[in-house]
Amino acid sequence: MLKTIRQGDTGKEVFVARCLLGMEEFNDVFDEAMTEKVIAFQTEHNDNADGVIGKATWTALAESAPTVSTSKHKYGNYASAVQRLLNDDSVKVDGIYGSKTKAAVRAFQASVGLSADGIVGHNTWRAFICGDEAGEYVFKQPPNFKQYDSRWASKMYSNHGDKKQTMRSSACGPTSMADIVAELWDSKITPYDLAVKSMEWGCRTYDSGTSSTFFRKCADLYKASKYVTTSNIDTAINCLRTGGYVVVCFGKSKWTSNGHYCCLWKYDGTNFYVNDPASAKSTRAKGTYNEVKAARKGFYCFWR
Repeated sequence: MLKTIRQGDTGKEVFVARCLLGMEEFNDVFDEAMTEKVIAFQTEHNDNADGVIGKATWTALAESAPTVSTSKHKYGNYASAVQRLLNDDSVKVDGIYGSKTKAAVRAFQASVGLSADGIVGHNTWRAFICGDEAGEYVFKQPPNFKQYDSRWASKMYSNHGDKKQTMRSSACGPTSMADIVAELWDSKITPYDLAVKSMEWGCRTYDSGTSSTFFRKCADLYKASKYVTTSNIDTAINCLRTGGYVVVCFGKSKWTSNGHYCCLWKYDGTNFYVNDPASAKSTRAKGTYNEVKAARKGFYCFWR
C-alpha cells in the first residue's frame, strides 16, 4: 500500500494521486487545491471525507482508474501515473504509454504473478497501489558461496585458455547464481559446476566476465516458474517478497570498481541483504534502497 499522504506532503505518492484525481498540474506537492479534490473524490466514493489519502482512498483510486495500454489512455495523466509508479530510470515520465513503458509494466506484472500482457487493468493498478497487504514476509538466506573458496578459486574460467582468468578473478556470475540454484533446485551444485555450464554455453566473455544471457539459460535449465530481467528496483523487491531470489549486476559502487554480480536475498524496507561472492565484509553485506538503485545495472529475478 502506498503511504498515507496529506496536505503539506511531497513525493512520488503525491504525484500519482494528482494524476489519478485528474488534476491538470502534475507536481509532487499536496496543496490546498489537491485537498479539495481529494475531499470531492472521497465524498463521491462514500469515503471519510477528511482530505487525507490513506488505505481506503488509495484502494478507491486504484479501483476507479481506467485501463491503460498502447491503445487505451495511451496519452495523459493515467499514463504518467503508471510511469511514476514503475520507479524505473529507463522509463521517462512523459505521459506517453510507449514500448519502454509497456516492457517495464510486463516485468512488474510477471514479478507479482499477474499475466504479463503490458495492459494496466484493475489487477495491475491494485498491485501498483495496494501491493501485498499480507504483512510479514519470510526470507531465507541461501548458501553464500565465495569465489575465493580453495575448492575452486584457482580453477580456470576462460573462453580462450587464459590461465590468469580464474574463478577467483572473474566468476562472480556463476558463484552468485550457485547461491540461488543451491537454495531452490540442487543443493549439491557448486559455483564451478555453473562456471563449466557458462563456458559450454558460450556465456563466458573474452575479458569481461559472464554475459547476462547466462542467467536466462540457468532459468531454462532449472525450469524456473518465473524469470524476469529488469532494471526496476521495485520489481526486484517484489521478487524477494514473493519467495524469489535476485542476481544483481552492480556498477561502480562500494561493491566494485567496475562491474560485479551479487545475490540479493532479503529486503527489510530499508536495506537489501547481499551475498557478495568476492567479499565477506559486513559493509558489503547490506545496501540501502538508494545505494542499490544507484549502483544497479540490472536485476535477474528467479522464482522456483
